[in-house]
Amino acid sequence: MSGYALWLALATTALGFGGLFASFTYLAPMMTQVALFAPASVTWLLVLFGGGLVAGNIHHQRRTRLHLPQLGRRHPRSHRTRRRAARRRPMLLLFAL
Repeated sequence: MSGYALWLALATTALGFGGLFASFTYLAPMMTQVALFAPASVTWLLVLFGGGLVAGNIHHQRRTRLHLPQLGRRHPRSHRTRRRAARRRPMLLLFAL
């Protein structure tokens, strides 16, 4: 990886995580002060927001592979990797809670 590509990847990661942090930080006050939700319901609203982020990422990953087949090239043994990943999916849901 060249120096430019490395810095670009680091900047993209920093901006992505910064945006996620900002959305979680400002979502709770907006829900209680602007939308007038009860403070006790903010936890479930954040869980719903996080679930939407996960579902959106999974959905768009599949759409990207469908419409850009050159990105979807796989190693010949990738079916084993997919089976392992499918077994681990329920564990990822536990971490989301």
